[in-house]
Amino acid sequence: MLWNCHDTLYFNLRIIYFRKMSNNQYKTFWVIIPIALIIILLIIINWPIGTNKNVPPLDRPIKTAYIPLTANLPLFVAMEKGFFQKNGIRVEAVEVSNPNDLATAIVSNKIDFATVMAYTIIFPSALEHPNAFKLFHSTEEDEKNYTASIVVKKESTLKTIDDLRGKKVGVYGGLVQTNFLKAILVGAGIKLSEVKIVEINPRLQIQGLLAGEFEALSTTEPTSNVATAKGNARLLVENPRVKYIMNPFPSTATVVGTAFLSEHPVETRAILKSLDEAVDFIKQNPTEAKRFLLKYTPIPSEVESQVLNDLKLLHYLKPGEENVKSVQRLADYLYDNKIVGNKLNVNELFGARP
Repeated sequence: MLWNCHDTLYFNLRIIYFRKMSNNQYKTFWVIIPIALIIILLIIINWPIGTNKNVPPLDRPIKTAYIPLTANLPLFVAMEKGFFQKNGIRVEAVEVSNPNDLATAIVSNKIDFATVMAYTIIFPSALEHPNAFKLFHSTEEDEKNYTASIVVKKESTLKTIDDLRGKKVGVYGGLVQTNFLKAILVGAGIKLSEVKIVEINPRLQIQGLLAGEFEALSTTEPTSNVATAKGNARLLVENPRVKYIMNPFPSTATVVGTAFLSEHPVETRAILKSLDEAVDFIKQNPTEAKRFLLKYTPIPSEVESQVLNDLKLLHYLKPGEENVKSVQRLADYLYDNKIVGNKLNVNELFGARP
């Protein structure tokens, strides 16, 4: 009954309104109404509805960069297994030789995300460029999952980490390995003034060691595995970051530029989902996953089987699983030992999944 009354009232009002209209007004009304309906329909059809879109509305590839190391395995897997494409995005990845360039590219919006940035460069970058990026996936090392080591030539007389006093130690260029090594030395009770740090291109680390440019090399896999597999080097210290700094040791995080995150939440979701799938694949198929390193890292074909068999992987943590307390402990450790210039609240660095 109420509905019938409403219909009757609406109908009577419409008749009264139309009777008051002139012929020209009446014609104009029936021209405008269809046009307005068409405009509204077009807006509805083209309105961005986030995840209801199969292909995110971005007219260029999403840009990323990487260092040719084991830590970047989730990126390599996501690319080679087609996870990015499956989730509707195109990713363009370029190799860089210095992690400083990676950090600069993120804060200047030259790349949109980086699957791996080490906390030893994340912290100073966050202090210098507040709110330039957010962190998501994280990795850490423990007694079984680690990639760091210090190697020496096979005939070296160095026996323990204490023997590094007065020696030159090589690292691949940039803040990452430099700060990692400083943190290790401090944890081992060695003064930073007692060791000379020599930086080198990541693809030339073994050559530098064998050429005598430094007496020891502080590095990560697969470099250490390649050096020992070829019989030219041996381990001096295995898993030094866990032994001398902290356990578990927070190593790296996935970084997404704040501007990209804000402007392209759909694409950001697709990136994180693709990396989630890559991490799951690595955990379920470690042997197959490791083989993707052959395309992206300098593993010689003559020792590839031995290198991959002995290769250890980091402990991968998805968004929401990050060990934020350990990350804060590392930030405090680096500040207390004057490796990073200011205190940092790491909670502010982690982003909410869009």
